[in-house]
Amino acid sequence: MGPRTRLLITLVMVLALVSPALRNADSFPLSTYPMYAGDRSPVMSFVGARGLTPSGDVVRLSIGVQAATDDPLIAESRFRRAKATGALEPLCAEIAVRARGSASVVTVELVEQVFDLRADSADPTVEVLASCEVAP
Repeated sequence: MGPRTRLLITLVMVLALVSPALRNADSFPLSTYPMYAGDRSPVMSFVGARGLTPSGDVVRLSIGVQAATDDPLIAESRFRRAKATGALEPLCAEIAVRARGSASVVTVELVEQVFDLRADSADPTVEVLASCEVAP
């Protein structure tokens, strides 16, 4: 193989390697994590459950009580699916059964917390999507 052939092969390989960067695309052969390839919205929302005491204080429920799992992505997908399909009340009742053992929790609320990452405050806006009582 001559020097010109080696140079041509090298140039083609280098061009193939950097072509996604030149095309502003995240793909083979230069693929990083596609989930991080674009800009994210400065507003993020999370759906989850929280407990309330008789005096109205908020109690953080464990992920096991909230979604019967230890995987936060599975938990979040369950909450998102319930919100999208209108199945919030049954999910709330299911969580209330698991929360029965949690000290001083009398009410379970399914909430959506919206964080504005541009705001000076770290406090989210909270919308209550469903509420149910915990049986004694």
